[in-house]
Amino acid sequence: MIRPFPVKIAGDLKQYVFDMEKGEVLIKFLSDSDITNPTEIFLPDYHYKKGFDVFTSKGSVSYDKDSNILMFIPEIKGVEQTIVIRKKK
Repeated sequence: MIRPFPVKIAGDLKQYVFDMEKGEVLIKFLSDSDITNPTEIFLPDYHYKKGFDVFTSKGSVSYDKDSNILMFIPEIKGVEQTIVIRKKK
């Protein structure tokens, strides 16, 4: 699969949209207060060779280039979280 997608969601997925033309991913989920693991999103090089920008609710973001996985841990849990990823041009 060469499409970006949420691998693990630390809560309940509410919305997932991938716009292939723009290279934009939108993910909304209700974070679970009991889950300490990060939300993980697969970002294939095929779409993001030039890099990407990430916009999120408050929290921490890290990226593992070897596995192409973006990880997000929300600052406040138990509320809706939003993650937007846009490819660089």
